[in-house]
Amino acid sequence: MGDSLTIKPVLANGPTAKLSGPPDNGQKETVPPINNQAAIIPLLERSGVPTSAYVPSPDTTSDFLLVSDSGKVFTMPVFPNGKEISGIKGNYTIIERVGIGGVGEVYKAKNNDTGEFAAVKVVSLENRHNPVVVARFLKEIEITNRLQHPGIIRIIDLEKTDGKNDQEHPPCFLVMPYIEGGSLEQELKKNHKINPIDVVKIAIGISDALDHAHRQRPSILHRDIKPGNIMLDDKGNPILVDFNIGSIEDASTINPTGQELPKTYHYMSPEQARGIGKEQLPPATDLFSLGSTMFHLVTGEYPFTGDKPGIVSTRIQDPFDYPKLPHEINPEVPLELSVLIMDIMAKDYQDREDMFPQGALSVKQRLCWILSDMEKDKSTSVAA
Repeated sequence: MGDSLTIKPVLANGPTAKLSGPPDNGQKETVPPINNQAAIIPLLERSGVPTSAYVPSPDTTSDFLLVSDSGKVFTMPVFPNGKEISGIKGNYTIIERVGIGGVGEVYKAKNNDTGEFAAVKVVSLENRHNPVVVARFLKEIEITNRLQHPGIIRIIDLEKTDGKNDQEHPPCFLVMPYIEGGSLEQELKKNHKINPIDVVKIAIGISDALDHAHRQRPSILHRDIKPGNIMLDDKGNPILVDFNIGSIEDASTINPTGQELPKTYHYMSPEQARGIGKEQLPPATDLFSLGSTMFHLVTGEYPFTGDKPGIVSTRIQDPFDYPKLPHEINPEVPLELSVLIMDIMAKDYQDREDMFPQGALSVKQRLCWILSDMEKDKSTSVAA
């Protein structure tokens, strides 16, 4: 039969349930319950047991951990595959979990009425009663609904609740269009870096989206521009996700030991690294993160590296510490694009504001000029 997998309630009292599963590593050891800090490991890959089998009862309001006899600890998905959920505008069937983050999980689902795929973002069980997380989730809904732009993800539905969808009766999930192309982070994992002309096209779309957000009154900043928050649709158009939610201060708690570097640190601005309050951050903060993202996309390397968050933070703040020019790392990067990226990454945000007086719109304009030159050069080389 092999090792068994045991479901242990963490916040609820009740009998444990035994599930059969493949052997783990053969070691037998006793592991105490780990309160809400389980390592995230894909359940289906590890156990071979259908996801639905992990739900011990219809009550999924409590936290459960899956523990193998060998001591491996797993998280349970909020929604099992095949579960039907009700939104205000429609009903959805969960297909599979496709992402896990600090706030919750993302699932691929199918609209039962239209047959179209959708992405369902749900607050994780351990965060349901965390007022800070709930407030940010509601803020994401509010901000995303204010931003109507083709380059910014839309919310198309919310959980159907008996309350008013406020802090007292918050929805636990929101529904967005499912983007088939995946994220730029996934592209980097597959291809290491991205063709510079494609990066310019992507950056034009993102700078246009940022211009729209920054022109709101009051201005809306993203504060977490990075490859993982830029999705590509089936036509290659970039779409910005997670507006105003994934803040830098959250990243510092991901791994307090500093042994594994949170990816967000590589793209944060010097003013974020200095700890300036998010309400005081200027729109130029997003420009720096866009520049850092472009640097990574065209070179395949982070602009600032270090084995601990503090080292990266110090390097980002240091006014004399600049990375190599992108074209020195990747000769395919045109000089004018290389210079633009470094301009966007000026350490002093006032220098960014001086070089780009209209903010993201000025960045977009320079990118369009560069794209025009790159396409001319491409046409000339093909003709030759």
